[in-house]
Amino acid sequence: QPEEDQGVRQAVLQLQHEVTEIQTLKAKLRTVKSEKSLPRLILEKEERAEQLERREVEDLKGKWENLTAAAHRKAVASFLRTSELAKEVSALKSRAGSVDKAQL
Repeated sequence: QPEEDQGVRQAVLQLQHEVTEIQTLKAKLRTVKSEKSLPRLILEKEERAEQLERREVEDLKGKWENLTAAAHRKAVASFLRTSELAKEVSALKSRAGSVDKAQL
């Protein structure tokens, strides 16, 4: 019995050693895989950042165009109001001149 127990213990120790070795190799393999995939992940992150940057630039361009168009519309409206007021002032001056002449 002691010889059998010793043999079993030896076999268990050998299996434990092999399991540890397999676990170590698996860990190394994961490390190698992750190191190989790291450049790809970096590239993907850089591409994503560029996409977001392009989207932000396009959004800002759109906002700028909207603001510019709104400012242009306001300027045109202001010009038209000023032009209309100038016509009214001119008409009032003309009437005032006519009234002055009539009173003389």
